[in-house]
Amino acid sequence: MDSQKLDAFVHRPLVVLLVLLVLAAFAFAAVHRLVNRFGSRQRVLAAQIYYHGLDAQRQQNPATAIADFRAALSYDPENYTYELSLAKALVADARYEEARAYLATLAERAPQDGDVNLELARLAARDRNSDDAILHYHRAIYGLWSTDPDSNRRRTRLELVDYLLQQGQRMNAQAELIASAATLAPDPALHLRIADRFLEAQDSADALDQYRQVIQLDRDHAGAYRGAGEAAFALGQYRTAQRYLQGALDRGIQDAQVSAMLRTVNLVLESDPSRPNLTATERRARIVAAFDQAGARALQCLQSQNKDEDGADPLHQLRAHWMELEPKMRNNAQRADATTLVDALETVSRIEQLTATQCGEPQGLDLALLLIARNREVAER
Repeated sequence: MDSQKLDAFVHRPLVVLLVLLVLAAFAFAAVHRLVNRFGSRQRVLAAQIYYHGLDAQRQQNPATAIADFRAALSYDPENYTYELSLAKALVADARYEEARAYLATLAERAPQDGDVNLELARLAARDRNSDDAILHYHRAIYGLWSTDPDSNRRRTRLELVDYLLQQGQRMNAQAELIASAATLAPDPALHLRIADRFLEAQDSADALDQYRQVIQLDRDHAGAYRGAGEAAFALGQYRTAQRYLQGALDRGIQDAQVSAMLRTVNLVLESDPSRPNLTATERRARIVAAFDQAGARALQCLQSQNKDEDGADPLHQLRAHWMELEPKMRNNAQRADATTLVDALETVSRIEQLTATQCGEPQGLDLALLLIARNREVAER
């Protein structure tokens, strides 16, 4: 191109502008590519450091994990996952105030995050702030989880149940368990965890129902038989308790408490004069045996308190009434009228309940008679 043509080209403003724009576009693209490559390298480096921190966390080395997570954030400062992991590592290292600051920031960014709310609930529980702890547990239960939401919500609810039981909030714990039980999959392990907590929360009826569901799913689950036996025992359903406790022993449970509970259940069923299908002779024989045992228990309790038999307190009076009935029961039990037998049974019940309060929980036949007195209507279930 000669000088005249070049001069003509240069003096055409539109053409010059277009050329400059093209050159600028190429330059911008080049810079953008360099920036992206640099950012990509930064993120790759951050990820490598972050995974190193996760390894340290799994090895229960929170100090190293904290350093790695901080380094990862320096290369990728807006990464939510890195910041959450850093907060968890700070909690593991007992640096609670720092953790709280990070978690508060994350909660502002994602107030429905289940993971963040769970960590905040645990911090509040540690600070003995029950209201905040329960609030954040509920937000975690009904919040958003990035992975396995059903499992995480169930696990969080059970953690809340454990917290409520520690706080003595038994009724609230029962309510949470009922909500959790309503959505359980047919998995014996899940039902067993709920059943165990129902039993701990003293909701024996729902515990028994859950243990039965475990047994339906796994006919030889020894732990479920044991739990069902304990729940039925607590409900006073001694026939049911006998079946499940024996089933637990038959399936390999070796536990002194289970064996003792079964012995007591057997004594209850062998001693209860109100059981159906007993002959009149059998019923009277049981009443006499219970009457004799209660009289001995009253005397023993009085003697342990260093009291004579001529006092005016309720136990003395019961013992005196027992002595009035004793000749009739000893000599004429087979011919005693119904009123005398009812009176004898009522005296047995009152003695066993009163001596339990004055001289402690009884053992053996006295314990069986006490349980019969407390659970007359349901013992045969």
